[in-house]
Amino acid sequence: MILLTCNLNGRVKKINEQLDGISGHNADVLAFQEVTKGSKDILKEHLKSRGYEYVLDSFSLSKEPEELIGKRKYGQMIASKYKLLPRDPEEFDVPRKERILSADIITQKGKIELHTTHIPPGASNGWIKIEMFEGIYKKLNVRTNKLRILCGDFNSPQAELNDGTVFTWAQRLKNSDDNILKVNLKKSRGSRWDDGERNVIEKLKYNDMADVYRKVHGYRKQDYSWHVNHGNKAGRRFDHIFASAELKPRLCFYDHEVRSRGLSDHSAMVAVFEL
Repeated sequence: MILLTCNLNGRVKKINEQLDGISGHNADVLAFQEVTKGSKDILKEHLKSRGYEYVLDSFSLSKEPEELIGKRKYGQMIASKYKLLPRDPEEFDVPRKERILSADIITQKGKIELHTTHIPPGASNGWIKIEMFEGIYKKLNVRTNKLRILCGDFNSPQAELNDGTVFTWAQRLKNSDDNILKVNLKKSRGSRWDDGERNVIEKLKYNDMADVYRKVHGYRKQDYSWHVNHGNKAGRRFDHIFASAELKPRLCFYDHEVRSRGLSDHSAMVAVFEL
């Protein structure tokens, strides 16, 4: 099974070009972030014409659709060539339920529980970011035999080192020539913020939801899915896929085409699982 996740940046006029840009991967399942009320129906039409029979979006499942404006205007979408069954948005205790979309994928290996999310940035949303992380960790940090995948745009971490050290946005870093010289917690954020990000990014692996990119490549390989001001400076690996070991990820990589062509501010991410 090939899974592709991508933040579409709320585009409407570029939808066909975006889908063309990722079509070469022939993904079985697509997970999109920053879908809007204005783009969801156009996306569905294009996706169904491309063979994605099953399409779900978080707007259609929301119990408070009138609230999905302003900072809450972005939703998620899952499209699949496999049968999809929607899951209840209420299963996550989070402040912005439209930021998580969950479905069961019915495959020849059985049911796979898929969750896609877009964690809002802390700079503009404050502690809502951490409340989202905490709700996700509370729900998924359990021992289970279920096959599970979590993917999307997490706006974290701040940085990673080749030795496996991960820096969150609770930490203040002092850099010199790409070397991190000093680290301390920001007083305004502290240990709760650090734990919120770190529990999902690093610790879900202890309950069988490992970072697929790191499982395939380790920490010696560095890549980025987002860059400051859409340029090539200060790259961040914000987009992630976490999955059960039994799904046997064989490949995992970032495709930078949609970002380099200006079709989104994020790169797409692809994982190939051996079902």
